[in-house]
Amino acid sequence: MDEQVRQSLVGVVLDGRYQILEAIGDGAAGAVFRARQLNVDRDVAVKVLALDDIPKEMLSEVVSRFENEARVISRLRHPHTIRLYDFGRTPDGRLFLVMELLRGTPLDRLLSRGPLDERRTLRILRQVSEALVEAHQEGIIHRDLKPQNIFLEQVGGQEECKILDFGIARAPSQTLRTQQGTVIGTPAFMSPEQAQGQPLDARSDLYSLGVVAYQCLSGRLPFSADTPVGVLVKHVTEPPPPLSSLEPPIKISEGLERLIMRLLAKSPAERPADAREVREAVRLLEHRSDETGLAPVSASALPEKTGREQNRGRGLVWVATGGVALFAALVFLLFALGILGRPTHTPATHFALAQLTDSQQWEIQPAFSPDGKFLAYVQVADKTEGGKSARLMLHRLGGDRPIELTSLSQGVSFSPAFSPDGGQIAFVSDREGKPALFIMGAMGESPRRLTEEGFHPAWSPDGKEIFYSTAGFEDPLDRAADSEIWAFAPATGAKRKIIGVDAIQPNVSPRGRRVAYWSSKGGQRDIWTVGADGEGALAVTQDAATDYNPLWSQDGKWLLFLSDRSGVMGLWRVPIDEESGRALGSPESISVGATPLRDLALAPDGRLAFAQVNSEWRATRLRLDPETGVLAKEEEALFRSSRPQGEADLSPDGKWLATSNFSGAEDVFIMAPDGASRRMLTHDPARDRRPRFSPDGKALAFYSNRSGQYQIWTVGTDGTGLASLGPDTERMIYPVWSPQGDALIAARLDCKQPLWLIRLSDPGKGVTALPFSGERPEGFLLPTDWSPDGQKVAGMLIAHGGPNRVFVLDLRRNAIRTLGLEAQSLYWLADSRRLLGVGEKKLLLIDSESGEHRSLRELDGDADGGMLAFSRKTGELVLFSFKGSADLWLMTPTET
Repeated sequence: MDEQVRQSLVGVVLDGRYQILEAIGDGAAGAVFRARQLNVDRDVAVKVLALDDIPKEMLSEVVSRFENEARVISRLRHPHTIRLYDFGRTPDGRLFLVMELLRGTPLDRLLSRGPLDERRTLRILRQVSEALVEAHQEGIIHRDLKPQNIFLEQVGGQEECKILDFGIARAPSQTLRTQQGTVIGTPAFMSPEQAQGQPLDARSDLYSLGVVAYQCLSGRLPFSADTPVGVLVKHVTEPPPPLSSLEPPIKISEGLERLIMRLLAKSPAERPADAREVREAVRLLEHRSDETGLAPVSASALPEKTGREQNRGRGLVWVATGGVALFAALVFLLFALGILGRPTHTPATHFALAQLTDSQQWEIQPAFSPDGKFLAYVQVADKTEGGKSARLMLHRLGGDRPIELTSLSQGVSFSPAFSPDGGQIAFVSDREGKPALFIMGAMGESPRRLTEEGFHPAWSPDGKEIFYSTAGFEDPLDRAADSEIWAFAPATGAKRKIIGVDAIQPNVSPRGRRVAYWSSKGGQRDIWTVGADGEGALAVTQDAATDYNPLWSQDGKWLLFLSDRSGVMGLWRVPIDEESGRALGSPESISVGATPLRDLALAPDGRLAFAQVNSEWRATRLRLDPETGVLAKEEEALFRSSRPQGEADLSPDGKWLATSNFSGAEDVFIMAPDGASRRMLTHDPARDRRPRFSPDGKALAFYSNRSGQYQIWTVGTDGTGLASLGPDTERMIYPVWSPQGDALIAARLDCKQPLWLIRLSDPGKGVTALPFSGERPEGFLLPTDWSPDGQKVAGMLIAHGGPNRVFVLDLRRNAIRTLGLEAQSLYWLADSRRLLGVGEKKLLLIDSESGEHRSLRELDGDADGGMLAFSRKTGELVLFSFKGSADLWLMTPTET
């Protein structure tokens, strides 16, 4: 807009209400004025759109689009998004917007004075991500997030951010009438997909936010070049230099640097899932910053206010096709105004955190007493070589010396639950054989058995019944059997079935009307409720996330649960109607951290207890002489990782390791044994597990729920040829290849016909159950390897009660037998008699005929367990050692 037109508008009263006072800024597509809203006597900002560059044939469409989208934007309510009050046309036909008038400075002007400290950067990141949560929920992508579009002002002595200029924002469903391949945005802050003119989703804004954070902390951009096109190329092709690698290095917390590098990932799938995840991660980092004493942002640290830094034009916006600027396309989209909003949900409660235990053991499964003064929990400890035992402990909150409720000599005891009057504790123990339900006094006195089997006890509010599951689990991602929920009356011994389909970990609503639980169907773990009479089961969540451990709030208006829907297992809640069990809204995050949570407990006063898990995997390369069964002395440490590790397999030539993630998105990938050259073979929400190389090393078999139920799938090691082996393999897991590669054997998720043969060379014969002669051991059979001579299959028997055992199936005689040994990751040696496996915290060589075994090597350090991947052809193996611990934490609600 030229100076003459701009000056001609000063003094004009628009729409009878807005008197233009002065020009305060201009940009590529118009000018910004300070104006007075006469009817309410307040100053506002008026932005007038220049229409000179719009072709006449497009003008009516631009006006219609502008007016339609301005009506939507006028409903915005988020405090970190600039408010749009009104819109209309000037006397000469120009379009205008009326917005709140901001007093402060844009972030880019602040950064021109130097980088920001960590705490101030975190504050800005949190507020911007909060605004983006609202925008993205409505399907609006900003597309030009940068410091020029983030305005800082002082409100009540606090620095507050506002996102501005949604001029090129649009919803993903809106069409974009520009040349094919046109790139719209600011090159320095564009995501790789935006730089290539590809379709965008909300994760493009997260990339731009990562660039903003990078510049805030370092005072520089991650990429620079002589031309805008050169910058775009670097966004697509070059990794950003870590802040800690700069000269001089930028000293920030490791957690913040990890978050920024995730935001700057080239692939959208490798970035945080959404702005909500970013917000919650920043909140956790802010909490840790408070604990480490980072300096707060004071009012004196705020920039001075200047009258002409209000709603200033935001610099040049690039529209590049092959490096050519096309401003007509920009103006066409200028007022596709993003960041749609609606009234925010009830704010999540804020909590103060306190660590309760720090013994470096597994301290899990907390349970509050009814008065909230005591916490019962489980402490897992080594009992014998390679074995574990678990005892119940009682901790007085505010005290520092827990007492033992059950001793290690009494076997495994777990899942404590206080009765409503606080006088008794229900728990599970295997002291009399297989796990069953017990009850004892609150100080551990007079324990007695209630049921033949039972897990996860939960009392009814009146204390007359204990609801329980018929199966348990150690990890919600790894369950071997379906479960039912029953109710038992301790006073009379009567019991009744509540629900027979898969249902586990019950929790009874405050008025006893409904029972919450979770269920696994086709690998999908969702929260459900059912009436206490067993009628009216209703899903609360139904999506790809793993949801478990439901708890009713004290007023019955919320269900709290644990979920990995943000990528890390964190704390979530959903509003619910206790009478019907119907969800009244979408799940919302309460707390998400960088490390996974488990075992949630709720006190009557709203305090929460949970276990926070810490783990480390170590991988070591070894070589075995197959003739002598002796390990070579040379070993090679390969890598360490805190990421949960799925079961792995080594390619026949020993050059590649196939595995899958075992948290969040479970995708199959291959990599060199040292962790280099990682290549994803699947990349989607499906749970893809336990890949196994074909004998020729060209394909992988694995099981996946991508069709809705677990089935057996195959994929080439180059990522091509992904295919299901058909509906006949439904509910099958753990595939193992025949020596010739023409067939697979897999387990089925029911124990009636546990093992099945899948013929690949003769599809007409389909899938058939393997017959058994004689008595079959009770439990669940998981095959792990097929012998080289084709006559035997080895695997693990997951027992319903008692310890797990190695099994060997003789395919000639259809006979199965178990060895008196608990081991996993079993592989046959070339003689089809000896097995390699991991058990008793050792790498074992096992004679499959006699059951005799000897140790080849201890696992690394003080490992809790491990697994291996083995190549028979080369004798190479990768040994994984796992060390973990869990500490209990207390979350106390605080005023916001």
